[in-house]
Amino acid sequence: MNINSLGKVKESIINRSILKNMDVIGTSATKIAEGVDEIEYAYAKAVNSAWVSLCRKPNKVSVAITLPREYDEEKLKDIARLCDRLAKENDLQISGGSTIVSNKVTDVIVSFTVFYDEALKNQSDDFADNVDAGRANDLKTILLKKKKEVKSRIDSEDIYILMTAYTGIEGTAYLYDNYKAKIHEVLGNSLDTSYEKFKSWMNVRDHVETIVEVLKSEIKAKNDIKNENFNDNRINNRINLFYIDNLGTGGIYEGLSNLASSLNCGFEVDLKKIPIRQETVEACNIMDVNPYMMRSAGSVVFATSNPDEYISRLEDKGIPVSIIGKLSKNNDKIIMIDDEKKYVEPFKGDVLKNIH
Repeated sequence: MNINSLGKVKESIINRSILKNMDVIGTSATKIAEGVDEIEYAYAKAVNSAWVSLCRKPNKVSVAITLPREYDEEKLKDIARLCDRLAKENDLQISGGSTIVSNKVTDVIVSFTVFYDEALKNQSDDFADNVDAGRANDLKTILLKKKKEVKSRIDSEDIYILMTAYTGIEGTAYLYDNYKAKIHEVLGNSLDTSYEKFKSWMNVRDHVETIVEVLKSEIKAKNDIKNENFNDNRINNRINLFYIDNLGTGGIYEGLSNLASSLNCGFEVDLKKIPIRQETVEACNIMDVNPYMMRSAGSVVFATSNPDEYISRLEDKGIPVSIIGKLSKNNDKIIMIDDEKKYVEPFKGDVLKNIH
């Protein structure tokens, strides 16, 4: 079968051709911006994905820029300045990259790869000190092992699906950035201050840090963590976190589909329990898009049989978190809307791509 559609490859293809042929432990995260307007969004998603895949703070980013012919050099300088600002805001060192001209593109394409370099370890970073590269790899190995035992655990206990923050954060920022005039026609400018906050909410560093801190405490008291054998089954049995990922393209619906595919199970989620900001509802109504199916950097989805501890720690940090549903042993992907069951359909692309 040939792959023809542009953009994100369908979940079914990723599962059968990639994930089923390898045990994946992430060491970096790459995102691509198609056009200058997408750079900040792609950067945020690359940083978020790196936090989740590394189980620790990333410290480097490489930048690859592909330009169409006759591209304005002043615009290239603006891109470089923007990339530099974003790196500084995220405490990342720019580590090389490339800049090429291609007659195969009609707009600038910028690719970010965010990763961790042990040589740059910041001794003042408590999180990095307490989870060195080896420990971080052990944590990821444990999570990989936990995924494989989900179905047997569902028989004996409830495994809850939680999400931090709100659905549609990134998409709301994008709509305000690109369709401000249309939003103003309906709402005026009374919500401008609220909308301007959304872009600053796209970073999930604090979310992931807190979740990993709880994961560490499930394994061993913090001060003794380096003395523990992470591969000991007694340690594995103490762990109640089965999955963690950041939301992105396709929103919470696509995030839930990814969770189900990764864990080889189904879910039942209550739509009313998915947290959403009123500003998101307003913008989506104006633009006629589904807020649950649009890009959602700024939120993390995770599955655990011990939600209370995670909720307590996250709320102590001022991070909103909600239980939105449970895993199920069958493969049905169900969203409950009042008493009606809806089944999540295969990913067909982020709804923001359909705005005309």
